[in-house]
Amino acid sequence: EEVGSLVTKLQHALHSLLPGTQFKFRQRLVLPRDFATDSQVATFTLIHSLHQNDKYLDLKHESITLFKLVTLQRLIEYHDDCLGKLPVSALTQRSHAFFECLNNSLDHVEDLTSLGWVVVDVSGDGNCGYYSIILGLENLGIFRHSVQKKAHRVTPMQSNTPWQNHVMELRHRLQIHSRSLMDREYPPGSRNHEWFSLIIGALSDNDFAEISDEFYTDALVQKKYFDETLTKKKVKGCPTRDGNYTMYQMSPYWGPYVASSLFSLRIIVYARTSTEGDDDAWSTTILHHGAPTPDDRIRQIPSLERMSDAEYKQCKTIELFYTIEYKGVGHFQFLRRILCGGSLPTTNASPESLMEILRRMPKNRSMTYSLQASPSVLTQRGKSLPKPKTLPKSKAKTASKHKKHNEPTMAKAIVPNEQGTDMECPKKRREPLPTQIKFVDLAGYEEGFYVRTRKLYGNFTRYKLCRNLEMFDATFLEVVRKTPNVLFGITPGDPIDDAQPPPYLTTSVPTIYQQHNNHYCLTYSLASCLFYCGFRWAGEGLSGEAERISKLPYEGAIKAIRSIMLGLVPVIGLPTLYGIRTKCHKRKKRRMTWEDLFQNTTPYPTLVIPLKPNGTTTHAFCVADDLIFDSTTSLAMKLCKESVQWLFQSDDLELYQVLRFNMKFSAPGCKIPETYQRSVIKHW
Repeated sequence: EEVGSLVTKLQHALHSLLPGTQFKFRQRLVLPRDFATDSQVATFTLIHSLHQNDKYLDLKHESITLFKLVTLQRLIEYHDDCLGKLPVSALTQRSHAFFECLNNSLDHVEDLTSLGWVVVDVSGDGNCGYYSIILGLENLGIFRHSVQKKAHRVTPMQSNTPWQNHVMELRHRLQIHSRSLMDREYPPGSRNHEWFSLIIGALSDNDFAEISDEFYTDALVQKKYFDETLTKKKVKGCPTRDGNYTMYQMSPYWGPYVASSLFSLRIIVYARTSTEGDDDAWSTTILHHGAPTPDDRIRQIPSLERMSDAEYKQCKTIELFYTIEYKGVGHFQFLRRILCGGSLPTTNASPESLMEILRRMPKNRSMTYSLQASPSVLTQRGKSLPKPKTLPKSKAKTASKHKKHNEPTMAKAIVPNEQGTDMECPKKRREPLPTQIKFVDLAGYEEGFYVRTRKLYGNFTRYKLCRNLEMFDATFLEVVRKTPNVLFGITPGDPIDDAQPPPYLTTSVPTIYQQHNNHYCLTYSLASCLFYCGFRWAGEGLSGEAERISKLPYEGAIKAIRSIMLGLVPVIGLPTLYGIRTKCHKRKKRRMTWEDLFQNTTPYPTLVIPLKPNGTTTHAFCVADDLIFDSTTSLAMKLCKESVQWLFQSDDLELYQVLRFNMKFSAPGCKIPETYQRSVIKHW
């Protein structure tokens, strides 16, 4: 019943796109419930195995768990990147001198971590509110008040002048902006909002006049702000009425509200108050100076309420945790939102593989689902569909008998005719693109350009006259015409489209040269790779030859690039060629597989020309380290199978030719002393 309802929905959706077509679905496999503890992950793993043509019958609980930990980790990281830019796993006291730890067990933050936050604890020296806001700004990509250069050693805040300067600058800016708010938006006589007395705590005009003093005072020199003077209950010689400087710590709501106005963002404070013998009391306070009405700028909820991810991303937001459990005074910590997923019901998973489980199970009953088309779509434009032609039984048997093994067949769709029977209509195949061309002016042949296409197993089709020459560059055709009866390969260079790859396939390394609508992939991808490898001027020089090389035939383009590389970067100018036969006695073909390319990373620029399933070599890219430099993307992609599949929108690719520039070239009588010593760098 569950499968039948799903098939019905799918059929109705397909009928809305292709009315009049009958689709049949067959249920071929039923998995037992004890096959895996997580049915969703098991289903995704099985689909991935089928898609990759892996041995899906060998799947077991152990392999599914490994797949979940390795592959789905990328999805978790991608989700986390959408919620912020601060990598909490990279936080150290060298990068942030005020950093303490993550999810401090002494603070009992289980209520927050269970809702999907990481609690970043900071130093409790009286500046915790400012430290937390700085982390929140970094999470939004704002680094004005941060020291971006990582220190070589740990330097505490008491003596860390760069971080002290940034914190004091933030204090000064907040004090100036607070006084501006009081003068411009909340002058005497207009302070009748409910949240003034309930949250800020200011009642009289004198209270309002002093509210901006919490950010900075001239009574303390800079180093006194960071030596825990602000946390001491009694300070000798202190001029304040309480005899201490605790008033210069950030207040729980006014300080974040001023920061919300200064940086044009929203700040949410989750406050927890604990009293002896009672449960913790939570409150959620949303401070947003840019709210539509003044009364909505500060809203308080008397409970712990986590905002949804969709609402969280509607505007820039900082989330803070405030508690009165740290040394008897309030303490701020930063909340970094991460993946929040509920736990699924689990079962005891079987240690057997899928094949072993299926063998001991009763044979799966094959079920077929079909949906008949409505009478209104049985005719087209008032005309009846033609009756299908049928062969006599004797001829039909003869035809099936003489059919070759593994002979490709046309894809077919089943269309009902007016009598209700099924008629098979073959789909029109896409014409493969040519891979070689020559101009023929021999006697007995029609003069013109003749093309042929490479088949799947390397051999070629017969020559045929090309009627559509618009797919070729005019200059390229002129070169072919001037050299009649000579076969030319078609140069790679097709632009793919303007779409950019998904973030989980890209890196932060830029692709310097991008082809856009030009046919420059052969030169621009190699030029960007040279630029990355440190040969900046060589990349610039090679990119200048892009237009000329794009008009050459395939063999001429490869020959031109090899010749240019000898002059531009002789230290790696000679390539090792893969995909061609060597000059040794046995004439063996030097081969490279996709697995070799992905697993054996190298610092040498490697030009890769794949062969598509239709026998064409229309696009090329370059590889170095664990990066793919493709001239259609703005950032280098990760060197993996998924990136190549995204580039070519195909799974069935072969390596046609690979050029790895890894050997030195010295002209006769001019030996080059330099060597290429760059090592492999990992980016992901």
